[in-house]
Amino acid sequence: MPIYSYKCSDCEEKFDKLVGVTSETVELKCPKCGSKKIKKALTTFSVQAKSEEPACSTGTCQPVGCPTCH
Repeated sequence: MPIYSYKCSDCEEKFDKLVGVTSETVELKCPKCGSKKIKKALTTFSVQAKSEEPACSTGTCQPVGCPTCH
């Protein structure tokens, strides 16, 4: 089940909600003020890619382009 982030239009409270993937509509209300004026908030995520390059032997730089290690 995905987690969505929302923002209340009345009090500006930001909150997350675990939403099931069903045909039922979930009624949202702000946990702080109870308002139903809720908008889906823009969220970001990160992905860590595994590099085939060996790690820097000094431990102070990126695996690719290190003048000391590569």
